[in-house]
Amino acid sequence: MLTTVTVSGLSALAGCSETGTVIDDGPEPEPDEPPEPLRDGVDVDALRDRTVRALGEEAFSVEGSVSYFEDGTVQESQAGSGRGDPEGEIARYIAGSSRETELEDPANGDVVSEQFYNDNEVYRRQIREGDVNFGRDKTDYGAFVDQVKRDLRSFHEVGTSFEFGDPEWDEDRGSYVVEGIGLKEELEADVEIETCQLQVNSDGIVVGVSATLSVEGSEQIRAVVDGETDPGITVEEPAWLDEIDANLPLWSVQVGGDPSTTVQDETVLVSSDEVIALSRNNGSPRWRFSIDWKDDTLTNTSSHTVRGETVFVGTNENDVYALNLKDGSERWSNTVDTRLPHPTVVDDIVVFAGLGRVYAFFTDDGSAAWTWSPDQSAYNRMFHDETLFIGDTNGVVTAIDVTTGSERWHIDAPTRNWISPSVVSQNRLYAGSFQGSVYGFDADDGTIEWQYSTDTTTVSITHRDGTVYVGDRSGKVYALKDVDGAEQWTFDTSAAARVHPGSESIYVGSHDGSIYRLSAESGDPHWKFETNGWVEQPAITDSGIYVGSKDSNLYAIERETGEKRWQREVGFWARYRPTVRDGVVYATDLGRSRGTVYAFATHPDRD
Repeated sequence: MLTTVTVSGLSALAGCSETGTVIDDGPEPEPDEPPEPLRDGVDVDALRDRTVRALGEEAFSVEGSVSYFEDGTVQESQAGSGRGDPEGEIARYIAGSSRETELEDPANGDVVSEQFYNDNEVYRRQIREGDVNFGRDKTDYGAFVDQVKRDLRSFHEVGTSFEFGDPEWDEDRGSYVVEGIGLKEELEADVEIETCQLQVNSDGIVVGVSATLSVEGSEQIRAVVDGETDPGITVEEPAWLDEIDANLPLWSVQVGGDPSTTVQDETVLVSSDEVIALSRNNGSPRWRFSIDWKDDTLTNTSSHTVRGETVFVGTNENDVYALNLKDGSERWSNTVDTRLPHPTVVDDIVVFAGLGRVYAFFTDDGSAAWTWSPDQSAYNRMFHDETLFIGDTNGVVTAIDVTTGSERWHIDAPTRNWISPSVVSQNRLYAGSFQGSVYGFDADDGTIEWQYSTDTTTVSITHRDGTVYVGDRSGKVYALKDVDGAEQWTFDTSAAARVHPGSESIYVGSHDGSIYRLSAESGDPHWKFETNGWVEQPAITDSGIYVGSKDSNLYAIERETGEKRWQREVGFWARYRPTVRDGVVYATDLGRSRGTVYAFATHPDRD
């Protein structure tokens, strides 16, 4: 392939496309005259054009390397090799890089990437520090050729800076050799050409480059490329294709921005800038519901919940919908005056609670049931036993009867900032606060039974077997008695911690990039699993733990030992808790502008 390397404004050719340099039947006789691009000096434009055309006409193979030196020490080295067959529209390319060793074989690099183009798809494998990631995308041989064309454009830009001598025929290599004798113009850096040799075959196709350049006397670039063209060159399938079915998703579907996903029976429901129902079996769309967005200045998002045969949807443009689960047809719609209205269904009422008012509609026809408006913006809300608990931005907690909309009680908490109602158990409501407190409220009348001060803002609260588990933004985890808030133990992860109870253990996802399994009784760690990015919401199942990391990977972890079962690359951060059903884990990455839903086998080694 043709690639370039730039140091202090100078680019050196470090790759090639096709050649006829390997001859087994003795010396190659010199043609009557050089090809047209070499007759009156080196015509870089013509060399580029002829080499590009050859990519679509003949099979080729190429290998090359480029290394950077400073004071005689390798600073970085890259090597690559490729084969392409335009007739079969199949290609394979492998690239490796190393920081300390001069590479000749790309497979010896610290990081090795390989692409295999075949049957309108490209399969990818990358090895980095022992971790192997696979990928697959829809594309064709033309994408491979386009990459080479981009490299050739770089060669063209570099070549215009060189002065070349006259071509000389090398009968052993079966090609013309053209020496680089200088630079046409003075560059910013002091550049010395130690060697610069260009090989061009009798058809005017670039078939090899060898160059060593010194920059300002301290840095050096060495580049070598060799290749050949021949109709008999074949492209073999890489051995790792046998692994790819086990390591790639069962299916993946790109959806809109900031998607949320639930699994309902045989359907995966996704809400973003539209609502999509996907088949659990293969990801094919069963139906789509287009939302009538009006404000193109907003990032259009929606959320949904399912009850029976109806999907209830809230949008950040204040429209709410009830859709038929089977076909996505609209049953009714309404408009509310609140941002981000998340739907919850209680009996025959669907409640849309957003950052402003709360609206309730009857599920069958969408007629209004009741409306409630707080004095301050509602910041957090949760439902329990036909009661909606709302914490506002001024420290007020209110309990509302969901069936009637009447207020059961409200209370001013000592923390004069937002309060986050999180869980109700044993007739007690537990809530955290921005200013670093945990409260235990009587769920019947709102009486504050106890208060515990944390180091900083609480980010998660859960309850199990008489204990309240709290994680705060500093990374501290607290175990408190539910009856009086007495501290039982603490554990420090050093970054924002979210707690998830298991049966006899608790699991903590931390922004330090780790998942912890702790003893529920003592807080002692059983194991720690490290990733390279924030983790927050693991799915904890009998078959293992599944969690997305901000390092753009999804991990499957053995629950008892903390050992990695597998690691799968996703497009961005699968931040939300995955769903695990019938041997398949469904995860959604948030993307940078659009997200993707993935389905992976929980145990790919099993039939």
